[in-house]
Amino acid sequence: MNAQDHRPFEDDLAAWMLGALDEPEAEAFERHLDGCERCQTDLRWLRPAVDVLPASVTQIPPPPRMRGQLLGTVRAEARRASRPQAARRRLPWLRVPRPAVAALAATALVAAGVAGYTLGVGSEEEETFTAEPSKEATGASAELVVDGDSGTLHASGLPPLRRDQVFQAWIRNVGETELRPSDVFRPAQGGEATASLDGLEDAAQVMVTREPRGGSTQPTTRPLLRAKLS
Repeated sequence: MNAQDHRPFEDDLAAWMLGALDEPEAEAFERHLDGCERCQTDLRWLRPAVDVLPASVTQIPPPPRMRGQLLGTVRAEARRASRPQAARRRLPWLRVPRPAVAALAATALVAAGVAGYTLGVGSEEEETFTAEPSKEATGASAELVVDGDSGTLHASGLPPLRRDQVFQAWIRNVGETELRPSDVFRPAQGGEATASLDGLEDAAQVMVTREPRGGSTQPTTRPLLRAKLS
C-alpha cells in the first residue's frame, strides 16, 4: 500500500483501539488495517500499553455523559487530523514518530477515564470548598478541590487583568495571620483559570489577589476570592 492510500487512515489507529470511531469509520479502518503493514506494526507496538494501563487500576464504569464527551472528542480529533489541510497546521510536538503519537493519544484518553475511570476519581480524602468572591469580583466563582496536602483551584468569571498583572493564590494556616504565597496564574478567555496549590495540610484559608507580573511576597491588593477550609 502506498503512502497516498495510507494517509487518510494514519491517525485513526488510537481512536479505533479505544472504540471511538463510529461504525462506518471503524469498518473502513478495519478494511484498511487488513492490508496495511504499517498500521499492523503500530498496532502490535501500541497494544501492550492499551491493555496494561486499564488493568493496573480498579475499573469503575464511567458516567454515560463523561464517556460520551470523551469519545466525542476522540472522533472530532480523528476527523480533524484526517483532513489534508490539518497536516499543514500541526503543532511541533506532532512531528515525533507516529507510534509515539498514537501511544500518547491512547494513554492520555485511557488515563482520562475511557478505560480506567478510577484514574479520574478523587481519593476518599478529597474535599471541595467554594470560594466566595469579593465585590470587586462580582460574577466570579471558584471551587478548591483539596486532596491531602495539595489542591486545585478552578475559577471562572474572573475580572480582567492588565498586561503587567497576574492572579496569585495565598495560603493562611490555622492559628496564623501571615499569608504564604502560592501559585501565580493568568486566566484564559472568559476569565477561566486553574491554579495548583501545595502545602494545604494545615491551611485554614486560600485567597486570590491581583499582583504585579511575577507575583509578590506579600499581597498588594485586597482578596478577590476567599475559600475557607476550616
